[in-house]
Order: sequence, then C-alpha cells, then structure tokens
Amino acid sequence: MTNNAQPSAQHRAEALKERVYVTFTGLAVVLALQSHAETLTAGEAASTLAITVVGTLLAVFVADLVSHLAVHAKTPTRAELSHMARTSFGAFGAIVLPMIFIGVAAASAGGASKPRCARQPSP
Repeated sequence: MTNNAQPSAQHRAEALKERVYVTFTGLAVVLALQSHAETLTAGEAASTLAITVVGTLLAVFVADLVSHLAVHAKTPTRAELSHMARTSFGAFGAIVLPMIFIGVAAASAGGASKPRCARQPSP
C-alpha cells in the first residue's frame, strides 16, 4: 500500500473484483428464488441468500490461500493473510441491499403468520 490510509490501486481492484463476484452470485440466487417465490417465506429466502454468499466468500478466500501456497510454496505471512481476509470478506456488504429488499417484502406481506416473498392472490 502507498500508505496506511489509502489502499493501492491493486488492493482496490481486488476488493472490487470480490464485490462483483458476490453481487452476481446474489443476483443469480435472487432470480432463482423468484421462480418459486409463491411458496417461499422471507426467512427461507434470506437464509438461502446468506448461505450462498457466505459460501462464495469462503470459496474466494480459500482460492486465494491455495493460489498463494501454489505460487510461493509457503504459507502467507500474517499481513498477507489479513489482506486476503479483508479483501474476501469485505465483499459481504454486497448482500445488504438484497436482504433489505427481502425484509421489505416480508413487511409488505401484511400480518401473515408465515410471510411470503411474493403476495398470494386472494381467494
């Protein structure tokens, strides 16, 4: 890094790359969930999205770790490991808006005992 306050262009690019991965993963999950939204609760949608995003972030972190081991033939230093973790898990913020939207969908479902992500047609 150029100094402690400003990350380098390479570090910003790495963080952006991880956020793009997580954003597209979240979008894919939301689109897949939409295909059966009428039978899905907001809690089920939120937990599916969270599990998928956490799994993606863990996969990215492990991929960074394994690639470091393959290239350098040694474990990363504490600073390198910290950088990998910040870069990988910093992308977790990309899940905030989809979770807010799921919460809004649950709240707009009314006082139903089992809030749905999509409104059910009235009988």
